[in-house]
Amino acid sequence: FRDGRVVHRVLRPGADTFVVPQRPGPLAIVLEYGRLGLEHIAGGYDHLLFLLGLFALAGGWRRLLGMVTAFTAGHGLTLSAAVVGGALPPAAPLEVLIAATIVGLAAELARPPAAAPTLLRRRPWLLTFGFGLLHGLGFAGALSETGMPDGEVVAALLGFNAGIEA
Repeated sequence: FRDGRVVHRVLRPGADTFVVPQRPGPLAIVLEYGRLGLEHIAGGYDHLLFLLGLFALAGGWRRLLGMVTAFTAGHGLTLSAAVVGGALPPAAPLEVLIAATIVGLAAELARPPAAAPTLLRRRPWLLTFGFGLLHGLGFAGALSETGMPDGEVVAALLGFNAGIEA
C-alpha cells in the first residue's frame, strides 16, 4: 500500500477469491498461521509416524509429557531463531538429518524388550529435545516458503507453533 503496509495471506487451492483486509489483527494472524501449522503436521506421514513412535517409546503419560515438552522447547527455539535470524541450513542435508531421527526412533522401538536400555530409553526427553532442534529448522524452512507478515512475526510464530502442537 501507499503507506508502506504489505498484506500477507496464505492462499489455498480452490480459493477463487481473495479480499484484501483493511488491516488484519494479531488474532487473525495467530489463527491463520495456527491452521497452517496444524495442516503441516497432519499432512505429513513422516510427522505422524514420528509422533506415533514417541507415543510408543514413552510407555506412560508422565514420560510422554516430558518428551513432548522437550520436543516443543527444542523446535520452538530453532524455529524462532531461524525465522527471526533468517539463517537456515541447506534443505537437503537437514531433511536427511530429520529422516535419521525418524529411523533412529524406529530402530529403538525395534530393539528387543530385554536389551540393555539405551540413552533414548533412559533419558528420552534429552534426545527428543535434540530431535526438536532439528525438526524446528525443518518447520522454519516450511514457514519461510509461506512468508511472514511484516510487523506480526511473533503472532505468526505463536500461531504456527500452536498449530504444530495441536
